[in-house]
Amino acid sequence: GAAAGRGSWIAFMDSDCFAAPGWLRNSIAAIEDGVGLVQGKTLPDPEGKPGVFTWCPETLSENVVYECTNILYRREAFEQAGGFPADLTPDNTRPLGGEDMMMGWGVKRLGWRSNFAPQSIVYHEVAPMPKWLWFADFRLLLWPEVVARFPEMRSRLYGRYFWDRAQALLTLAFLGAGLAFVSPWFLALAGPYLYLRCSPRSKSFPGPLRPLRAVPWIVRDTAFMIILLVGSVRARALLI
Repeated sequence: GAAAGRGSWIAFMDSDCFAAPGWLRNSIAAIEDGVGLVQGKTLPDPEGKPGVFTWCPETLSENVVYECTNILYRREAFEQAGGFPADLTPDNTRPLGGEDMMMGWGVKRLGWRSNFAPQSIVYHEVAPMPKWLWFADFRLLLWPEVVARFPEMRSRLYGRYFWDRAQALLTLAFLGAGLAFVSPWFLALAGPYLYLRCSPRSKSFPGPLRPLRAVPWIVRDTAFMIILLVGSVRARALLI
């Protein structure tokens, strides 16, 4: 792999991706002094059919994960960071991932900057996903571990302690439910979460059925919260 290469830059793209014309050229165009990594754009395969129970990572701007679906590393920075870690889940029959994220943050910790190349595009396969995985993505177990190793990553997280906005609003909703015995007005704290999950249009819950859209999302977001809390206890770093 990377060790066998001879160039001063190392490009990565997943095996279930294919590059748009000019992919590598546009990544190289984003190279500047002091830049250790260049992240490109990842889009769904135009011939794929994205749906609720399909999986396809999408990268439209620089994010905290630094997926290897489309990324370019300066060899010097890559080697200084020690390459991809191999000690995250070595015994798991189903690896949880996280190596991409730790590699990116490891390079940035060394003082290297990152750039995003929006014209560097790869297309990712739209793959079917088991329904249970939509409700319980156990890869989230690893996120608190990454935050524990790279606390500077919190500056890019929602409110520093939340995986995303939905988790923050769900926490607020649970707080309101817990305080309802004091006054039923506290139940209004669930409003922002319900609006977030009910407002988008839905083929499964059209028209007047749209409020029912919140039901599967509550189950999913609660499962995500539990998984993140378990990971937080293990890593001793809170991430909800």
